[in-house]
Amino acid sequence: MTQIKLDGELDDWIDALDPHQADSIRQMLAAGESPDGAALNWLAKAGPDDLVNFSGASWPRACYERVMDESRKLICGGDPAYDKTRKDISGLIEQHKGEVVAMIATALGGAVGLPAAALAPVVAIVLSFVSKVGVNAWCKMPVSNEAAPAS
Repeated sequence: MTQIKLDGELDDWIDALDPHQADSIRQMLAAGESPDGAALNWLAKAGPDDLVNFSGASWPRACYERVMDESRKLICGGDPAYDKTRKDISGLIEQHKGEVVAMIATALGGAVGLPAAALAPVVAIVLSFVSKVGVNAWCKMPVSNEAAPAS
């Protein structure tokens, strides 16, 4: 099982986004949103209005949890569906964060049900979390520790 090695601060990952995405996320953070709150707000803008899934969770929260679950599979290894993507991005992390964000957003898009462009800011925020705590620590964290706040 091969893990992806990550580094970088939140600003590094936000800088890797398209300018309009980065500006939107920065505005949310400047207004006092936490990074995961900004991710939820981004998803609320990118997804359908007033959609609730079968569990009763709001669409942004359900989508965020799905992104976290699929990100764990991709980053921590163990899911053969992500083997090629994991191998492809391993050499890009340091100098091509924008490409890494795009590749991960594309890889997760089918499982989450959103286009890569809609997922990219959320992926950048998730990657900043993982970079901050370290891949090994994040992969060992119980899943419940990464749940987004109520929206």
